[in-house]
Amino acid sequence: RRIVTLSSKTEFFAILDGYRDWRRQFLDENGALKPNYRPPPLAASFMRDPAVAERRHLPVPKGPVEVW
Repeated sequence: RRIVTLSSKTEFFAILDGYRDWRRQFLDENGALKPNYRPPPLAASFMRDPAVAERRHLPVPKGPVEVW
């Protein structure tokens, strides 16, 4: 991490090239993230537990919304 300052288009492209060189270590030959750097697939937190996934309805507290 660092702060960069630039005052010309040439400096911008030099900084951009440096970033691209640094990022290349995380990419495969197709430009996609390598498997060990990929985030886990998105899933709803309430669907992770198999017992919860079988429920038909999510539990909701009774009463006015302000009490939740």
